[in-house]
Amino acid sequence: EIMPSLVGSEMCIRDRIEGEDHPLVLEAKHNLGTILGMMGRNEEVLALDKEILATRLRVLPAGHPSTLNTKYSIGEGLSRLGRFEEAVVYLREAVAGRIEAMGPTHAESLASRGGLARCLDGLGQHEEALELYSQAIEDARSSIGESHWITIYLTDNCGATLRTLGRFDEAIQHHLDAERAATAAMGKGNAMTLVALGQLARTYHAAGRHAEAI
Repeated sequence: EIMPSLVGSEMCIRDRIEGEDHPLVLEAKHNLGTILGMMGRNEEVLALDKEILATRLRVLPAGHPSTLNTKYSIGEGLSRLGRFEEAVVYLREAVAGRIEAMGPTHAESLASRGGLARCLDGLGQHEEALELYSQAIEDARSSIGESHWITIYLTDNCGATLRTLGRFDEAIQHHLDAERAATAAMGKGNAMTLVALGQLARTYHAAGRHAEAI
């Protein structure tokens, strides 16, 4: 409880001295949101992000990177809370803005395309999610390489969508690709490697291949 209090106090001091629109105030609010998120206080993080977005829209263009980052953060926060219909609006705006500003193969564009696809999965729009994942994976492999964590994340999550669609052989291959790339780049004990192995086990189980899952 101490850390949010300290960051909050700093935020209040900066607010009095420099005004609530000052970039340092927004930075302090963002830092507070990060700490609250680590504590699992997602509703508070969402409220803080919306407050930051209102300020940024008042003082910055809608397509400014900081504005887009906050929109994406709100979309991700809503997704974590299962509020996918609200989330998809923010995520689509963030993806479109990042692609326009930085191009489709920039790391932030690729990551946000994956976040949008994951949200579409939550909405049950699996075919659209699969198309988005597939395009993003192709762009990621040609731009940042197969061993980049974003490519691995996209590949593994695409496998989960394929599993939902009952396309188990393709799903298994995606999880294997993700696990092998993560192991080669980061080692067997890395979190991304372990997540990919867990996804692979789930897909084996869903396909009725229980011995391989075990």
